[in-house]
Amino acid sequence: MKPLSERERRFVENYMGAAAGNATKAAILAGYSKKSAARIGYRLSRKVQIRQAIDERVKNDRLVWTREQRQAFWTKVASGAGSYAGTSMRDRLRASEILGRSQADFTDNINNPGADALAAAIKADLAAHGEHHD
Repeated sequence: MKPLSERERRFVENYMGAAAGNATKAAILAGYSKKSAARIGYRLSRKVQIRQAIDERVKNDRLVWTREQRQAFWTKVASGAGSYAGTSMRDRLRASEILGRSQADFTDNINNPGADALAAAIKADLAAHGEHHD
């Protein structure tokens, strides 16, 4: 695989740094034009060698927490353990919510009226063909 160009390298550095994961901002900071930054940032963030460079930075950056480390932190805050004993109930509840979301404990109820119509049409079609499903 060919090495990253200087601007691609700057894109990775800014994506991991000042742009905080925002591809458009990283492209602008790397020297690409503001007018095309969104398109270029998207394209760059999909390139295999750039993804590999970002993944390598994440793997080697001790400041980037793993999922387990984040969950351990939120658990300590939520439970008020150790140095978090004085944490307000409001902050502890927020930590609990973030922990729950990170573990997909909550699901959003999405109302899709079109799905009901589709289900009715499928049932009618099945009934017309002599099949019965509930």
